[in-house]
Amino acid sequence: MRPDARDWMILVYKIPSQPTRLRAHIWRRLLKCGALYLQNSVCLLPASPEASENVRWLADEIEEMGGEAHVFRARAAGPRGDARLLSRFRDVAAREREKVVVGLRALKRRLRGRLDMATVEEAEGEFRRLRLALLRCEQRDHFPGPGRGTPERLLRQVREALEAQYARGAGRRPIS
Repeated sequence: MRPDARDWMILVYKIPSQPTRLRAHIWRRLLKCGALYLQNSVCLLPASPEASENVRWLADEIEEMGGEAHVFRARAAGPRGDARLLSRFRDVAAREREKVVVGLRALKRRLRGRLDMATVEEAEGEFRRLRLALLRCEQRDHFPGPGRGTPERLLRQVREALEAQYARGAGRRPIS
């Protein structure tokens, strides 16, 4: 093994096909943790105390559902193993972040000009949803790459545009 190799947590699982909500539940939980699916029912996370705890907890939950789960700690073999995995993790994070960026740009365009308060309040709800989506992206981004500053900058710009809309309206409302 290479001395600079990363440790990974691998979860291999099998869940009964019915009810399908159980599969969906586990899938959502793994995505929330930032797991990378290598193939069906085989997930990978960078080894950390938090990832280890999450994977072991999910494995127990899968077994309680009547499924099977196996947890491994491993290192990638070969000189490019870690590089490929890091690239895949970064690609997933970049795609998620780009969805938020597209939404923030669209919201910023909608906030131009003078708007009625109902439209501004609707835009504020969208702003909160996008801010939460960005927070989730950051939580799942185990290996931050370039492009992290763009959504934060757009978030500030949209917040300022919302505050300007409220200032033009009946009263100023703080945007949190």
